Amino acid sequence: MEYRIDVPMILAVLGAYVISVLPYIYQGTCNSLRNVNARQLLDVAELLGASKV
Repeated sequence: MEYRIDVPMILAVLGAYVISVLPYIYQGTCNSLRNVNARQLLDVAELLGASKV
């Protein structure tokens, strides 16, 4: 018995595109988060009432 799954070509192309773009999205997000001044953001959050946890 042979099972065959038919995937439309547009889904295959879209899947390949998403997989190929993910590293660029990750790198851009990672660089943006590194550039944020985390200490200042934590201080501001505490001023606004957030707990340290």
